[in-house]
Amino acid sequence: MSEQTSQPRSPVAKWAPYIGMAVLLGLLIWSLTARRGPKEVIVARVNNHPITQRQLWRALERTDAGSWRRQMETMVAARLVQEELGSHNITMTDQEYSNLLQRADYYFRMLSGESQTLGQQTLDTLILGQLVRQEAQKRGITVSPEELEARIQQSADYTLARTGLNFEDWLKSTGQTKAEYEDHVSLRILTGKLVLPDKDRKKFFDANKARFAQLPHNNESVIYRQIVVAKKKEAEDIRKQLLSDDKADFAKIAKEKSLQPMTRDRGGMVGWAVKGKLNPPDPKLEKVLFSLKPGEISEPLPMNASGVTDDSKKPAFWRLVKVEKYFPPHELTMEDNADFIEQWMTSDPQFQSRLNEFYNNLRASASIEIPDARYKKLADAYKQLRDMREARDKASAMTLPQTGAGAESAPQPGGEKTGKTGKTKIQNEKSKQPAGGK
Repeated sequence: MSEQTSQPRSPVAKWAPYIGMAVLLGLLIWSLTARRGPKEVIVARVNNHPITQRQLWRALERTDAGSWRRQMETMVAARLVQEELGSHNITMTDQEYSNLLQRADYYFRMLSGESQTLGQQTLDTLILGQLVRQEAQKRGITVSPEELEARIQQSADYTLARTGLNFEDWLKSTGQTKAEYEDHVSLRILTGKLVLPDKDRKKFFDANKARFAQLPHNNESVIYRQIVVAKKKEAEDIRKQLLSDDKADFAKIAKEKSLQPMTRDRGGMVGWAVKGKLNPPDPKLEKVLFSLKPGEISEPLPMNASGVTDDSKKPAFWRLVKVEKYFPPHELTMEDNADFIEQWMTSDPQFQSRLNEFYNNLRASASIEIPDARYKKLADAYKQLRDMREARDKASAMTLPQTGAGAESAPQPGGEKTGKTGKTKIQNEKSKQPAGGK
Protein backbone atom coordinates (compact mmCIF):
# COMPACT_ATOMS: atom_id res chain seq x y z
CA MET A 1 0.00 0.00 0.00
CA SER A 2 1.48 3.20 -1.16
CA GLU A 3 1.86 5.96 1.30
CA GLN A 4 0.12 9.24 0.31
CA THR A 5 1.98 12.39 1.03
CA SER A 6 -0.19 15.19 2.49
CA GLN A 7 -0.01 18.54 0.68
CA PRO A 8 0.15 21.71 2.80
CA ARG A 9 -3.13 23.69 2.70
CA SER A 10 -3.04 27.15 1.13
CA PRO A 11 -3.87 30.19 3.32
CA VAL A 12 -7.09 30.74 1.34
CA ALA A 13 -8.20 27.13 1.82
CA LYS A 14 -7.31 27.33 5.50
CA TRP A 15 -9.49 30.40 6.17
CA ALA A 16 -12.20 29.72 3.56
CA PRO A 17 -14.80 28.35 6.04
CA TYR A 18 -14.39 31.39 8.29
CA ILE A 19 -14.54 33.84 5.37
CA GLY A 20 -17.70 32.15 4.16
CA MET A 21 -19.28 32.37 7.59
CA ALA A 22 -18.34 36.07 7.87
CA VAL A 23 -19.89 36.84 4.48
CA LEU A 24 -23.08 34.98 5.36
CA LEU A 25 -23.26 36.73 8.73
CA GLY A 26 -22.72 40.11 7.07
CA LEU A 27 -25.50 39.45 4.54
CA LEU A 28 -27.82 38.36 7.33
CA ILE A 29 -27.13 41.50 9.38
CA TRP A 30 -27.58 43.69 6.28
CA SER A 31 -30.89 42.08 5.39
CA LEU A 32 -32.22 42.45 8.94
CA THR A 33 -31.17 46.06 9.35
CA ALA A 34 -32.44 46.97 5.89
CA ARG A 35 -35.76 45.35 6.68
CA ARG A 36 -36.02 47.04 10.08
CA GLY A 37 -34.56 50.40 9.05
CA PRO A 38 -36.81 53.46 9.17
CA LYS A 39 -38.89 53.90 6.05
CA GLU A 40 -38.78 57.44 4.67
CA VAL A 41 -42.39 58.57 4.73
CA ILE A 42 -43.24 61.61 2.61
CA VAL A 43 -45.40 64.05 4.57
CA ALA A 44 -45.69 66.70 1.87
CA ARG A 45 -44.31 67.66 -1.54
CA VAL A 46 -43.71 71.33 -2.24
CA ASN A 47 -43.23 71.85 -5.99
CA ASN A 48 -42.05 68.22 -6.08
CA HIS A 49 -39.58 68.79 -3.25
CA PRO A 50 -40.30 66.26 -0.45
CA ILE A 51 -40.75 66.97 3.24
CA THR A 52 -40.29 63.75 5.20
CA GLN A 53 -41.90 62.48 8.34
CA ARG A 54 -38.46 62.47 9.94
CA GLN A 55 -38.09 66.21 9.23
CA LEU A 56 -41.51 66.88 10.75
CA TRP A 57 -40.77 64.84 13.87
CA ARG A 58 -37.40 66.58 14.28
CA ALA A 59 -39.02 70.00 13.90
CA LEU A 60 -41.61 69.06 16.52
CA GLU A 61 -38.85 67.91 18.88
CA ARG A 62 -37.01 71.22 18.48
CA THR A 63 -40.18 73.24 18.93
CA ASP A 64 -41.25 71.33 22.01
CA ALA A 65 -37.78 70.57 23.43
CA GLY A 66 -39.68 71.97 25.84
CA SER A 67 -40.78 74.87 23.69
CA TRP A 68 -37.60 76.81 24.38
CA ARG A 69 -38.84 80.13 23.08
CA ARG A 70 -41.95 80.13 25.26
CA GLN A 71 -39.97 78.91 28.24
CA MET A 72 -37.41 81.67 27.75
CA GLU A 73 -40.14 84.31 27.45
CA THR A 74 -41.81 82.91 30.57
CA MET A 75 -38.58 82.96 32.58
CA VAL A 76 -37.68 86.48 31.44
CA ALA A 77 -41.16 87.81 32.27
CA ALA A 78 -41.13 86.21 35.71
CA ARG A 79 -37.61 87.47 36.43
CA LEU A 80 -38.55 91.01 35.42
CA VAL A 81 -41.52 90.93 37.77
CA GLN A 82 -39.40 89.53 40.60
CA GLU A 83 -36.64 92.11 40.05
CA GLU A 84 -39.14 94.99 39.91
CA LEU A 85 -40.72 93.85 43.16
CA GLY A 86 -37.26 93.43 44.71
CA SER A 87 -36.39 97.02 43.83
CA HIS A 88 -39.33 98.04 46.04
CA ASN A 89 -38.19 95.71 48.86
CA ILE A 90 -41.00 93.24 48.12
CA THR A 91 -39.92 89.62 48.24
CA MET A 92 -41.63 86.50 46.90
CA THR A 93 -41.74 83.08 48.47
CA ASP A 94 -40.68 80.08 46.37
CA GLN A 95 -44.34 79.07 46.06
CA GLU A 96 -45.37 82.54 44.89
CA TYR A 97 -42.58 82.55 42.29
CA SER A 98 -43.64 79.08 41.11
CA ASN A 99 -47.23 80.28 40.78
CA LEU A 100 -46.04 83.30 38.78
CA LEU A 101 -44.12 81.03 36.39
CA GLN A 102 -47.20 78.86 35.86
CA ARG A 103 -49.38 81.89 35.16
CA ALA A 104 -46.84 83.40 32.75
CA ASP A 105 -46.50 80.04 30.96
CA TYR A 106 -50.28 79.80 30.63
CA TYR A 107 -50.55 83.30 29.16
CA PHE A 108 -47.77 82.67 26.63
CA ARG A 109 -49.41 79.38 25.61
CA MET A 110 -52.71 81.15 25.09
CA LEU A 111 -51.07 83.92 23.05
CA SER A 112 -49.25 81.48 20.78
CA GLY A 113 -52.08 78.92 20.52
CA GLU A 114 -49.36 76.34 21.14
CA SER A 115 -51.45 73.88 23.11
CA GLN A 116 -53.75 73.20 20.14
CA THR A 117 -51.80 74.01 16.99
CA LEU A 118 -48.23 72.79 17.49
CA GLY A 119 -48.38 70.03 14.88
CA GLN A 120 -50.39 72.12 12.43
CA GLN A 121 -48.08 75.11 12.68
CA THR A 122 -44.90 73.03 12.47
CA LEU A 123 -45.97 71.40 9.21
CA ASP A 124 -46.99 74.76 7.77
CA THR A 125 -43.63 76.25 8.81
CA LEU A 126 -41.75 73.48 6.99
CA ILE A 127 -43.83 74.05 3.86
CA LEU A 128 -43.27 77.81 4.01
CA GLY A 129 -39.55 77.26 4.50
CA GLN A 130 -39.38 75.26 1.28
CA LEU A 131 -41.40 77.89 -0.59
CA VAL A 132 -39.16 80.73 0.62
CA ARG A 133 -35.97 78.91 -0.34
CA GLN A 134 -37.35 78.05 -3.78
CA GLU A 135 -38.46 81.64 -4.37
CA ALA A 136 -35.06 82.97 -3.28
CA GLN A 137 -33.29 80.56 -5.61
CA LYS A 138 -35.58 81.65 -8.46
CA ARG A 139 -34.69 85.32 -7.87
CA GLY A 140 -30.99 84.65 -7.32
CA ILE A 141 -31.09 85.84 -3.68
CA THR A 142 -28.50 84.25 -1.39
CA VAL A 143 -27.01 84.58 2.11
CA SER A 144 -23.26 85.04 2.26
CA PRO A 145 -21.18 83.21 4.89
CA GLU A 146 -20.21 86.62 6.33
CA GLU A 147 -23.86 87.68 6.71
CA LEU A 148 -24.75 84.44 8.42
CA GLU A 149 -21.78 84.55 10.78
CA ALA A 150 -22.51 88.18 11.78
CA ARG A 151 -26.16 87.37 12.61
CA ILE A 152 -25.26 84.27 14.60
CA GLN A 153 -22.54 86.09 16.54
CA GLN A 154 -24.93 88.90 17.49
CA SER A 155 -27.54 86.34 18.54
CA ALA A 156 -24.88 84.56 20.63
CA ASP A 157 -23.98 87.86 22.36
CA TYR A 158 -27.57 88.61 23.34
CA THR A 159 -28.14 85.00 24.38
CA LEU A 160 -25.05 85.10 26.62
CA ALA A 161 -26.20 88.35 28.27
CA ARG A 162 -29.74 87.03 28.76
CA THR A 163 -29.09 83.47 29.91
CA GLY A 164 -25.44 83.28 30.98
CA LEU A 165 -24.94 80.38 28.56
CA ASN A 166 -22.34 80.30 25.83
CA PHE A 167 -23.69 79.61 22.37
CA GLU A 168 -22.91 75.87 22.32
CA ASP A 169 -24.53 75.24 25.71
CA TRP A 170 -27.56 77.30 24.72
CA LEU A 171 -28.00 75.23 21.54
CA LYS A 172 -27.96 72.04 23.63
CA SER A 173 -30.53 73.48 26.03
CA THR A 174 -32.87 74.23 23.13
CA GLY A 175 -32.46 70.84 21.44
CA GLN A 176 -30.88 72.31 18.31
CA THR A 177 -27.72 71.55 16.41
CA LYS A 178 -25.56 74.35 15.03
CA ALA A 179 -26.49 73.36 11.47
CA GLU A 180 -30.20 73.54 12.31
CA TYR A 181 -29.84 76.96 13.88
CA GLU A 182 -27.81 78.23 10.91
CA ASP A 183 -30.56 76.97 8.61
CA HIS A 184 -33.17 78.80 10.70
CA VAL A 185 -31.22 82.09 10.63
CA SER A 186 -30.48 81.74 6.92
CA LEU A 187 -34.19 81.27 6.20
CA ARG A 188 -35.02 84.37 8.25
CA ILE A 189 -32.49 86.43 6.27
CA LEU A 190 -33.86 85.17 2.95
CA THR A 191 -37.41 86.02 4.02
CA GLY A 192 -36.35 89.53 4.96
CA LYS A 193 -34.61 90.08 1.63
CA LEU A 194 -37.67 88.86 -0.28
CA VAL A 195 -40.23 90.93 1.63
CA LEU A 196 -38.41 94.08 2.74
CA PRO A 197 -36.77 96.12 -0.05
CA ASP A 198 -33.55 97.99 0.77
CA LYS A 199 -35.24 101.38 0.36
CA ASP A 200 -37.87 100.47 2.98
CA ARG A 201 -35.18 99.21 5.36
CA LYS A 202 -33.18 102.42 5.02
CA LYS A 203 -36.28 104.57 5.50
CA PHE A 204 -37.21 102.62 8.65
CA PHE A 205 -33.65 102.75 9.99
CA ASP A 206 -33.32 106.50 9.43
CA ALA A 207 -36.68 107.17 11.09
CA ASN A 208 -35.76 105.08 14.15
CA LYS A 209 -32.09 105.89 14.73
CA ALA A 210 -32.75 107.08 18.26
CA ARG A 211 -34.37 103.73 19.06
CA PHE A 212 -31.51 101.75 17.53
CA ALA A 213 -29.01 103.90 19.44
CA GLN A 214 -30.45 102.53 22.69
CA LEU A 215 -29.47 98.94 21.88
CA PRO A 216 -26.44 97.94 23.97
CA HIS A 217 -24.41 96.52 21.08
CA ASN A 218 -24.53 99.95 19.42
CA ASN A 219 -22.75 101.54 22.39
CA GLU A 220 -19.48 101.15 24.22
CA SER A 221 -20.51 98.37 26.56
CA VAL A 222 -19.56 95.14 28.29
CA ILE A 223 -21.25 91.87 29.15
CA TYR A 224 -20.26 90.80 32.66
CA ARG A 225 -20.80 88.36 35.53
CA GLN A 226 -20.57 88.81 39.27
CA ILE A 227 -20.17 86.76 42.44
CA VAL A 228 -21.67 88.35 45.57
CA VAL A 229 -20.61 87.18 49.04
CA ALA A 230 -20.92 88.51 52.58
CA LYS A 231 -17.25 88.80 53.59
CA LYS A 232 -14.22 90.34 51.89
CA LYS A 233 -12.05 87.36 52.93
CA GLU A 234 -14.36 84.96 51.09
CA ALA A 235 -14.23 87.15 47.95
CA GLU A 236 -10.42 87.21 48.17
CA ASP A 237 -10.28 83.42 48.52
CA ILE A 238 -12.57 82.89 45.53
CA ARG A 239 -10.49 85.27 43.41
CA LYS A 240 -7.29 83.48 44.43
CA GLN A 241 -8.86 80.15 43.46
CA LEU A 242 -9.98 81.47 40.07
CA LEU A 243 -6.53 82.89 39.29
CA SER A 244 -4.53 79.86 40.44
CA ASP A 245 -6.70 76.96 39.25
CA ASP A 246 -7.18 76.63 35.48
CA LYS A 247 -10.17 74.35 36.05
CA ALA A 248 -11.99 76.81 38.32
CA ASP A 249 -15.01 78.25 36.55
CA PHE A 250 -16.45 81.66 37.47
CA ALA A 251 -20.00 80.76 36.42
CA LYS A 252 -19.98 77.48 38.34
CA ILE A 253 -18.71 79.14 41.53
CA ALA A 254 -21.32 81.90 41.14
CA LYS A 255 -24.07 79.26 41.02
CA GLU A 256 -22.70 77.62 44.14
CA LYS A 257 -21.79 80.61 46.31
CA SER A 258 -23.25 83.90 45.10
CA LEU A 259 -25.83 85.47 47.39
CA GLN A 260 -27.52 87.40 44.57
CA PRO A 261 -30.45 85.19 43.45
CA MET A 262 -31.29 87.05 40.23
CA THR A 263 -27.85 86.50 38.74
CA ARG A 264 -26.82 83.34 40.60
CA ASP A 265 -29.03 81.04 38.52
CA ARG A 266 -27.44 82.43 35.35
CA GLY A 267 -23.91 81.71 36.52
CA GLY A 268 -23.56 85.22 37.91
CA MET A 269 -24.54 86.79 34.59
CA VAL A 270 -25.66 90.40 35.08
CA GLY A 271 -25.88 91.16 31.35
CA TRP A 272 -25.01 94.35 29.48
CA ALA A 273 -23.52 97.45 31.05
CA VAL A 274 -23.52 100.49 28.75
CA LYS A 275 -20.94 103.14 29.54
CA GLY A 276 -22.56 106.16 31.19
CA LYS A 277 -25.92 104.40 31.53
CA LEU A 278 -25.67 102.10 34.54
CA ASN A 279 -28.93 102.00 36.47
CA PRO A 280 -28.69 102.92 39.27
CA PRO A 281 -25.61 105.06 38.50
CA ASP A 282 -22.41 103.57 39.91
CA PRO A 283 -19.31 105.44 38.67
CA LYS A 284 -16.88 103.26 40.64
CA LEU A 285 -18.28 100.00 39.32
CA GLU A 286 -18.36 101.47 35.80
CA LYS A 287 -14.69 102.47 36.07
CA VAL A 288 -13.75 98.91 37.07
CA LEU A 289 -15.84 97.27 34.35
CA PHE A 290 -14.35 99.35 31.56
CA SER A 291 -10.80 98.92 32.82
CA LEU A 292 -10.97 95.11 32.75
CA LYS A 293 -10.13 93.12 29.65
CA PRO A 294 -12.42 90.19 28.68
CA GLY A 295 -11.65 87.27 30.97
CA GLU A 296 -10.14 89.40 33.74
CA ILE A 297 -11.53 89.37 37.29
CA SER A 298 -11.71 92.42 39.53
CA GLU A 299 -10.46 92.84 43.05
CA PRO A 300 -13.22 92.47 45.70
CA LEU A 301 -15.59 95.46 45.52
CA PRO A 302 -17.73 96.61 48.49
CA MET A 303 -21.46 96.74 47.74
CA ASN A 304 -24.63 97.82 49.53
CA ALA A 305 -27.98 96.03 49.49
CA SER A 306 -29.10 98.07 46.46
CA GLY A 307 -26.23 96.73 44.36
CA VAL A 308 -24.22 99.97 44.37
CA THR A 309 -20.56 100.27 45.36
CA ASP A 310 -20.32 101.07 49.07
CA ASP A 311 -17.14 102.59 50.55
CA SER A 312 -18.36 102.56 54.15
CA LYS A 313 -16.47 100.66 56.81
CA LYS A 314 -19.12 97.95 56.97
CA PRO A 315 -20.50 97.22 53.50
CA ALA A 316 -23.34 94.72 53.32
CA PHE A 317 -21.68 92.61 50.61
CA TRP A 318 -18.56 92.12 48.54
CA ARG A 319 -18.46 91.21 44.89
CA LEU A 320 -16.13 90.07 42.16
CA VAL A 321 -16.91 91.01 38.56
CA LYS A 322 -15.66 89.37 35.38
CA VAL A 323 -16.01 90.92 31.92
CA GLU A 324 -17.02 88.36 29.31
CA LYS A 325 -17.02 90.64 26.27
CA TYR A 326 -16.21 94.26 25.44
CA PHE A 327 -17.87 96.31 22.68
CA PRO A 328 -15.87 99.41 21.64
CA PRO A 329 -17.61 102.62 20.53
CA HIS A 330 -18.48 102.56 16.84
CA GLU A 331 -20.68 104.15 14.21
CA LEU A 332 -24.37 103.28 14.10
CA THR A 333 -24.94 101.29 10.88
CA MET A 334 -27.72 99.37 9.17
CA GLU A 335 -25.46 96.34 8.80
CA ASP A 336 -25.00 96.01 12.56
CA ASN A 337 -28.76 96.19 13.08
CA ALA A 338 -30.07 94.10 10.19
CA ASP A 339 -31.71 91.53 12.45
CA PHE A 340 -33.46 94.17 14.59
CA ILE A 341 -34.62 96.04 11.48
CA GLU A 342 -36.30 92.88 10.18
CA GLN A 343 -37.80 91.96 13.55
CA TRP A 344 -39.20 95.43 14.23
CA MET A 345 -40.45 95.99 10.68
CA THR A 346 -42.25 92.66 10.44
CA SER A 347 -43.89 93.22 13.84
CA ASP A 348 -45.45 96.43 12.51
CA PRO A 349 -49.07 95.81 11.34
CA GLN A 350 -48.36 97.34 7.92
CA PHE A 351 -45.40 95.09 7.22
CA GLN A 352 -47.03 92.09 8.88
CA SER A 353 -49.82 92.43 6.33
CA ARG A 354 -47.22 92.50 3.56
CA LEU A 355 -45.54 89.38 4.98
CA ASN A 356 -48.85 87.50 5.15
CA GLU A 357 -49.62 88.50 1.57
CA PHE A 358 -46.20 87.28 0.47
CA TYR A 359 -46.73 83.90 2.16
CA ASN A 360 -50.24 83.54 0.73
CA ASN A 361 -49.00 84.32 -2.80
CA LEU A 362 -46.29 81.68 -2.44
CA ARG A 363 -48.85 79.11 -1.31
CA ALA A 364 -51.32 80.02 -4.06
CA SER A 365 -48.76 79.67 -6.87
CA ALA A 366 -47.17 76.48 -5.54
CA SER A 367 -47.96 72.82 -5.99
CA ILE A 368 -48.37 71.47 -2.46
CA GLU A 369 -49.26 67.80 -2.17
CA ILE A 370 -49.97 66.07 1.14
CA PRO A 371 -50.45 62.35 0.34
CA ASP A 372 -51.39 61.12 3.81
CA ALA A 373 -54.91 62.09 4.91
CA ARG A 374 -53.74 62.53 8.49
CA TYR A 375 -51.27 65.25 7.55
CA LYS A 376 -53.75 66.76 5.07
CA LYS A 377 -56.15 67.17 7.98
CA LEU A 378 -53.42 68.95 9.97
CA ALA A 379 -52.73 71.35 7.11
CA ASP A 380 -56.42 72.09 6.47
CA ALA A 381 -57.04 72.77 10.18
CA TYR A 382 -54.13 75.17 10.33
CA LYS A 383 -55.28 76.98 7.17
CA GLN A 384 -58.64 77.66 8.84
CA LEU A 385 -56.90 78.96 11.95
CA ARG A 386 -54.55 81.09 9.85
CA ASP A 387 -57.45 82.63 7.93
CA MET A 388 -59.20 83.46 11.20
CA ARG A 389 -56.07 85.11 12.61
CA GLU A 390 -55.51 87.21 9.50
CA ALA A 391 -59.15 88.38 9.53
CA ARG A 392 -58.81 89.25 13.23
CA ASP A 393 -55.55 91.15 12.61
CA LYS A 394 -57.12 93.20 9.83
CA ALA A 395 -60.10 94.04 12.01
CA SER A 396 -57.93 95.03 14.98
CA ALA A 397 -55.75 97.21 12.74
CA MET A 398 -58.85 99.18 11.74
CA THR A 399 -60.01 99.69 15.33
CA LEU A 400 -57.00 100.33 17.54
CA PRO A 401 -57.70 100.27 21.32
CA GLN A 402 -57.72 103.55 23.21
CA THR A 403 -54.84 104.34 25.52
CA GLY A 404 -54.11 107.06 28.04
CA ALA A 405 -56.64 108.85 30.21
CA GLY A 406 -59.92 107.07 30.50
CA ALA A 407 -58.60 103.74 29.27
CA GLU A 408 -59.03 100.77 31.57
CA SER A 409 -55.69 99.71 33.01
CA ALA A 410 -54.69 96.06 33.08
CA PRO A 411 -54.08 94.44 36.47
CA GLN A 412 -50.43 94.35 37.46
CA PRO A 413 -48.75 90.93 37.75
CA GLY A 414 -47.38 89.66 41.05
CA GLY A 415 -50.51 88.87 43.05
CA GLU A 416 -54.25 89.29 43.30
CA LYS A 417 -55.71 92.64 44.27
CA THR A 418 -57.13 92.73 47.75
CA GLY A 419 -59.27 95.84 47.47
CA LYS A 420 -59.34 99.45 46.33
CA THR A 421 -55.77 100.03 47.42
CA GLY A 422 -54.48 97.70 44.69
CA LYS A 423 -52.01 96.07 47.08
CA THR A 424 -51.08 92.48 46.40
CA LYS A 425 -51.15 89.49 48.69
CA ILE A 426 -47.36 89.40 48.59
CA GLN A 427 -46.37 91.13 51.80
CA ASN A 428 -44.04 94.09 51.72
CA GLU A 429 -40.93 93.33 53.74
CA LYS A 430 -37.33 94.44 53.83
CA SER A 431 -35.20 92.20 51.64
CA LYS A 432 -32.20 90.51 53.22
CA GLN A 433 -30.69 89.77 49.83
CA PRO A 434 -28.68 92.05 47.54
CA ALA A 435 -30.66 93.73 44.80
CA GLY A 436 -30.60 92.55 41.21
CA GLY A 437 -28.01 93.35 38.60
CA LYS A 438 -27.84 96.56 36.64
